[in-house]
Amino acid sequence: MKTQFSSETEKQIRARIVTAACLCLSLVVIAVIGGWAVTGTLTDWETVAGGVIFIAILAGLAVLARRKYPEWAAGILAGLLFLMVSADVAYYGLGSPSAMAFLLPVMLTACIFGSKPGLAAAALAAGVVFCVAWASLNGSLAVAAPVDISHLSYNAPVISVILLFCGGVSGYAVELWRRDRCGAG
Repeated sequence: MKTQFSSETEKQIRARIVTAACLCLSLVVIAVIGGWAVTGTLTDWETVAGGVIFIAILAGLAVLARRKYPEWAAGILAGLLFLMVSADVAYYGLGSPSAMAFLLPVMLTACIFGSKPGLAAAALAAGVVFCVAWASLNGSLAVAAPVDISHLSYNAPVISVILLFCGGVSGYAVELWRRDRCGAG
């Protein structure tokens, strides 16, 4: 038996997803910076200040989501995450596992907006991954991690498949749930 939810209830569900994403990211920031502090690898106060600022931004986005604008909050958060991950990948290259962090904006986009936007976000991230791999291999981009041909021939394709799979499947699952439970077409 289908339960019909109003579009207002669907907005509340989206707001909860964005709020949960903001909370989880805040906890991750605290855990990472705390881990660096405990191990003695935290070298400057700017990292702590940046973490505090990022947590404040996340809190603001959670409030925005709860005040009837979950799509805006999700879009801003996904865009911010995409830029942060892109900068990290451009700095370290594909010799670092940081490119897998593209899953964060891809999954958020897919969960809030559906499979097509999720796949578009995954394709954009895959494009960045391939561009960084190609540019670092050809010497156009200096990266911190050692560069190898496998970054272009293996890492970039594998990361792209994972991103596209996760963006497509999670977005499709959300769309099926909406059709079944929310009565949305």
